[in-house]
Amino acid sequence: GIDNQAYGSFSYGDCLPRILGYGLKEEQLVPELQSRHTREQAELVIDMCRQRSWNRLNLVASNYHQHRAFLTFFKVLQERSLDRQVKIFNAAARLPWFEENPWGTRIQLLETEFEKIARYQAEGHVADFADAIAYYKWRSLE
Repeated sequence: GIDNQAYGSFSYGDCLPRILGYGLKEEQLVPELQSRHTREQAELVIDMCRQRSWNRLNLVASNYHQHRAFLTFFKVLQERSLDRQVKIFNAAARLPWFEENPWGTRIQLLETEFEKIARYQAEGHVADFADAIAYYKWRSLE
């Protein structure tokens, strides 16, 4: 739902032609257009998973944001006792790490993402790394 290109957030409408360029059909997509930040998006998307009985979630995010996005979505799954029912598959966008953008290079943003992870872990808004590792171990046994 956010369209703030100066910050690096692009609307679904702006991204749609590129998504369709990968061979997907628009009717295969279920966009979430209401959220204003990652935590809210995780809550809304996990609600969609529950309502539609989905058990797989392909989480697509920019390469620098993927870690925090996953930990946020996983935390919401934990809170709703769905972490053993819904499998998250990370799909980081392949974007140049050192390309200059108005919001900085992606490698610079990666550092700020890990600072945000630490801050949001202290607030209880993202999963901790040990739980995430245990989740991946569990998934690998299936």
